[in-house]
Amino acid sequence: MLGHLNNIKKVLSRNDSKKWNLIAIYLRLSIKYYLFYKILKIKIKKDKIFGISVYINNYPTFVFLFEEIFIQRQYYFTPSNQNSTIIDCGSNIGLSLIFFKIYYPNASLICFEPEPTTFNLLHKNVHTNHLQSIQLHNLAIYKEKGFIDFYKPNPENSTLGASINKKNHSIDNLIQVPTCTLSEFINHPIDFIKMDIEGAETLVLQELSESKKLSLVTEISIEYHHHLEKNEDSLSTILLILESNNFGYHITDIYGDTQFSRHGINQDILIRAYNKTVDSNLNSA
Repeated sequence: MLGHLNNIKKVLSRNDSKKWNLIAIYLRLSIKYYLFYKILKIKIKKDKIFGISVYINNYPTFVFLFEEIFIQRQYYFTPSNQNSTIIDCGSNIGLSLIFFKIYYPNASLICFEPEPTTFNLLHKNVHTNHLQSIQLHNLAIYKEKGFIDFYKPNPENSTLGASINKKNHSIDNLIQVPTCTLSEFINHPIDFIKMDIEGAETLVLQELSESKKLSLVTEISIEYHHHLEKNEDSLSTILLILESNNFGYHITDIYGDTQFSRHGINQDILIRAYNKTVDSNLNSA
């Protein structure tokens, strides 16, 4: 309950014309989760936010993503113009797309979701609601084109955690998915890239740097999975890529975990990177 009150205070403190509607939706989803899902054990396969119907594969994941995307506003940014281009890597069932379309209605979106079952729901949520200017790609963003082994937490019910990394996944949940490079989709300025690709972020950023396409990007939100492999410490690799391409950055623990561990416990870190060259040009204009 304390977490809900803190989240409501956070929303109320913003200069956001949608905040009362947002709070009403948040309270409704929270009550529905505890009463219908947790207590009455009702399976919920569809809900509605901001007048948009959302088909769901897992209700707890839906509520979690709503809080992360709409309440915490992890992907909020200030666009350079109304006709922004946004790239969404790891779209899941589409809540991030809905967020972008609500706050940046004239933006064009290029979206990637590799897991087939989840992609089908993503496609359904976009086309049922007639959301415009959205490209959907059932592909995994990677360092090269081809196919790659892909693991998902549950073969019957795709949720968060689907990944090319086999850690904590069973071989029974292994499928193969087609891959592409992100650079092939960047041929003009990109205002914002959301990157939540469960461990492939370093390889994708390296490919973007080598292809000289990072200079076309204004801002990136990277969910970095630290210690996805227990003894692998490679955060400096990502930061060096960003620094060498003249990006500044802000780093935060996504879930506010301040407990220190020396045993390689997985930690989700959010890196918000911004192109200092673009910022400088905008300020001097």
